[in-house]
Amino acid sequence: MTELEDERTAELETLEAIYGSSLVARSEYSACLELPLLLPKPLQIRCLADGGGTGATEVSHLPPLRIRFKLPHGYPNEAGPTIHVESLWLPEDTARKLALEGTSLWEEYGHTQVMFAYVSHLEEAAEAAFGLKSLEVTSDVQCQLLVFNQSAKQHAFEKGTYECGVCLDPKKGTWCHQMGECRHVFCIDCLQGYYNNAIMTGNIDDVKCPNFSCGGNDRCTQRTRLITPRELLRIPIERPAVQRYVNLRRKRKLEIDNSTMWCPRQWCQGAALGNNYPKSDVPLEEMDAVYEEDIDCSPVVIEALIEDSDETEDTAEAREEIKERALLASLLQICEDCSYAFCHLCRRTWHGDFFDCRARISIPSERTILEQEEESSLVFIRNNTTKCPKCDTPVQKSEACNHMTCVQCRSHFCYLCSTFLNPMHPYDHFNTMGGWCYQRLWEGQNGEAVNR
Repeated sequence: MTELEDERTAELETLEAIYGSSLVARSEYSACLELPLLLPKPLQIRCLADGGGTGATEVSHLPPLRIRFKLPHGYPNEAGPTIHVESLWLPEDTARKLALEGTSLWEEYGHTQVMFAYVSHLEEAAEAAFGLKSLEVTSDVQCQLLVFNQSAKQHAFEKGTYECGVCLDPKKGTWCHQMGECRHVFCIDCLQGYYNNAIMTGNIDDVKCPNFSCGGNDRCTQRTRLITPRELLRIPIERPAVQRYVNLRRKRKLEIDNSTMWCPRQWCQGAALGNNYPKSDVPLEEMDAVYEEDIDCSPVVIEALIEDSDETEDTAEAREEIKERALLASLLQICEDCSYAFCHLCRRTWHGDFFDCRARISIPSERTILEQEEESSLVFIRNNTTKCPKCDTPVQKSEACNHMTCVQCRSHFCYLCSTFLNPMHPYDHFNTMGGWCYQRLWEGQNGEAVNR
């Protein structure tokens, strides 16, 4: 073996001893080194769409650089190393520039062994993200980078030890879960017990970060405590429980929405098609949110239908005809669960457009017992409850003060006048001189009737 062959072999053995398994695909005087990258600060990634940068995200971990190099005959005295830099995300011009820097270093070092110094130079350049302010990549590459970044973060998390925010026991990262939004850490056993109990008992408001200080007192920042179905599966919570959580959240929204029509069949009670919260066809693994905010869904206004109509006659008869057609079109409802077609006005099997049920249901003798009971219930609710000013949920007070918290949307309001209350200072409303509710905080505290 010649002296030059000894030098090439020695350098390859040195690199193998330093980088270990990162040095792959070694052959005679050539090798491929995978250089892992951990950026000191996040790098912004933009997805190219229609010639513009959209969908900006940030990552701290990037897939490793692949450095293919060969130590040619005559290295290091007569010839420099042949280097190719490959990467999924690095721009081609930057990769070529990095590869040429290997030859520059070889000349600068006076034709000596340079590969270790070159790799160290790349590691230093990686700390500055190779001078890149941001990356513009295709949507496929962006998706791969995000998946790698998440996987690398999880791998680093599993190596650590953390104190569970519930049981306060120290646990290895492999037995813990870190919340996606707020980054609080809890052990998997505590989260599974907490969320499974909340979902099975129907307390879906408790399906959030267990840290009581999470999100502060601001209602907007409280959204960070919400747990998405996708994150519940990652904890992991069993799929049937996650599906039940999604169904309960949707059911609550439908119940709050006054425009929701319900199937009259007692054994069904499903919502009619066309409601404001249709069933989602997004897989649970991809579902990022479940109705975080109320959707402003106003009922169809017949006058709007008239404006959009193709009718050109501006006569009173034409307008009345259009109103009539719009009313009949809104009568037909179909249950999304049992496919039962019914009239939302008379609550019976669909009778077609040629039968006007309005005159029939106006006759008291033909009203069903169920309708009479429903009317009695409505009268009682109207006389003995106060509606939440946000979601219109009726609330009846049995005791205590007149500061109410809605069980549906968690809004704070006054039971006497249905006015919104500041969650931070709810009792200022009852201490404002001249107000209708001044010094009436404890009026009706034992359940007796109050003047509302």
